Amino acid sequence: MKRPVLIGVAGVIVLAIAGVVIYSRMQTPPSTSGFTSDQDKDAFIASAKQSCIAQEVNDPSMKQSGYTEAQIGLYCQCAAEKAADAITPEEVQYIATNRKIPSSFTAKTQTIAKTCRSVTLPAPGH
Repeated sequence: MKRPVLIGVAGVIVLAIAGVVIYSRMQTPPSTSGFTSDQDKDAFIASAKQSCIAQEVNDPSMKQSGYTEAQIGLYCQCAAEKAADAITPEEVQYIATNRKIPSSFTAKTQTIAKTCRSVTLPAPGH
């Protein structure tokens, strides 16, 4: 796998963990289900996008590729929305309990990263 794709996958995983941790802390007591409302889903997306942007704008390979902050923002919005759509209630609970990503969600985030990269980020040098 190419380095930029691996870094993108790592970024999506980091943003997913951050988003789920923040989401789980918003619940009192911790919920045993996934997103219980559009508001919870929106909060997850906002948090995940913010975490992704923070990681990607500081990534040396992203800087070398010449991507703008606007392009990175589009990529992160795509990744956050697709992650929110893909995560199951069981995965949310697993992450909240174990503070790590289950392999089922890791596989999804790899696909999400590739898809979002292909639709939001032009090939380097173009």
